[in-house]
Amino acid sequence: MSRFFVVFSLLAILAPGCSSDDNTAEDLKNACAGLLACSEAFDSMSQCVETTEALNDFDMVSHSYLLTVMGNQHMALLQNMACIAEAGTDCDAVLACMNDGEARVDCSQINTFGSRICSGDKLVGCNDIGRNHQWIETTVDCAEMGLSCIEIDFDGLGGIMPTCGQGMAASTADGLVVECQGDVAQIQMRDGNLQFDCGFYNGDCVAGDFLLYEGLAFCEGKGPECDSNTFADRCDGSTHVWCQAGKEGGMECSQMGQTCTGSGDNVVCGYDACTPLVYQDNCSDGVITYCSAEGEVDLDCKAHGFTGCEPYGQRGARCFP
Repeated sequence: MSRFFVVFSLLAILAPGCSSDDNTAEDLKNACAGLLACSEAFDSMSQCVETTEALNDFDMVSHSYLLTVMGNQHMALLQNMACIAEAGTDCDAVLACMNDGEARVDCSQINTFGSRICSGDKLVGCNDIGRNHQWIETTVDCAEMGLSCIEIDFDGLGGIMPTCGQGMAASTADGLVVECQGDVAQIQMRDGNLQFDCGFYNGDCVAGDFLLYEGLAFCEGKGPECDSNTFADRCDGSTHVWCQAGKEGGMECSQMGQTCTGSGDNVVCGYDACTPLVYQDNCSDGVITYCSAEGEVDLDCKAHGFTGCEPYGQRGARCFP
């Protein structure tokens, strides 16, 4: 697995505690149903439920580096799950929950990386995730995660990158300057401070200067040496093993209540009964079947007040108002 690809692939199978200790499995089910009925914030019910469950268990403070490439909608759902679940079939109310109480459709695209800005310690995004491809505004409270909203200056490299992080640095680094506190990388990205816990992925933090496009080169696997160009990912019990910066590293899937499944290019963390990342959600007579920690689960859209369900995207199905 390439070092650059790891940053993005991790978002598909996880993400660590932000808030939401009072959220229930039923809240999550209802919130994902309502959000997908009103937007295209996730690719499927399976992805929405799994990603949000993982985020709810994850320590985002020590993984703030991931937030630089994570969509605002992921954290906005987690922080406002009960509100969205209660909104039900009212799309204006659903989108208001995602945006600090104000539904904004057809917002103006923001000329920054990720189309986001900081408003105090709130990260405000405008992205084309509307049900009919409208630009929808969403708000994430960085302070709720124990972070600050920062605007990393990429002057000469494409502009500003607003994100949630550990604050601003006194000077600007050309790429990534990494210091280590145990397995946790203390990252200076240009003039912003971020963290990444290499130990969570069976890796050692490596101090030094790194180029932006090198991804997780500062996390070196704890296992034997390997060649990422020829290495075939594999399962070792419940551990997904990949080649990380020249040594075998990977993820212990049980950290997220999952196990390792598949082989070769299809190795992923999933549940015993099904794997959300590749699961084909089904719509039949108003009922969606999707993959969750409980296995294959049915969602009766009509019983939840929706008109019915419809196929959605390549692997999804969703209720419609």
